[in-house]
Amino acid sequence: MKDENIKIWMTKFLFIFLTSFTVSTYGQEHNIYHIKFDYYHAMRIPNHHVSVEFLRYGDSISVHLLSEPMKALDNKWNHTKIDTTFNLAKSDFDKIVTAVKQVNCVDITNGMDVIGLDGSTCELIYGGMSTGVSYKVPSPDSDTEKRNLNDFMFACKAILHTVELDPKEIF
Repeated sequence: MKDENIKIWMTKFLFIFLTSFTVSTYGQEHNIYHIKFDYYHAMRIPNHHVSVEFLRYGDSISVHLLSEPMKALDNKWNHTKIDTTFNLAKSDFDKIVTAVKQVNCVDITNGMDVIGLDGSTCELIYGGMSTGVSYKVPSPDSDTEKRNLNDFMFACKAILHTVELDPKEIF
């Protein structure tokens, strides 16, 4: 009986220890580990496709920034290509998370009756270990306020500012 109580106690202790270790390692103030911004503009030559991806591993955040010009017949715009990876401070990532979490899916759905007016599409994806949310918005800078896309655009611009791109050159 005594050995059985010790086994039960050890099992409970091990469970509590592993749970607290997991919570302290992965249980941050938010459970977002991945954020991706993808923007395509059919009419723009530089910054034709811009992609920013944040990946979080504990307190380490890796950022992959890609900006590609439109495929042209010559190499005139090759100097505008960006393909780089760097680390980001957790506090900067947390600011992006806060902005992304402010985006309201009801606001996005209320503005869905718009057809892409300028050939641009912006996608914002974020999620945790096994979940995710994706917003794909055509012409997000067209009638932004009327379409209730202020929070969406704020999050997108915050991402661009974080990687030192000027939103005025993208949108």
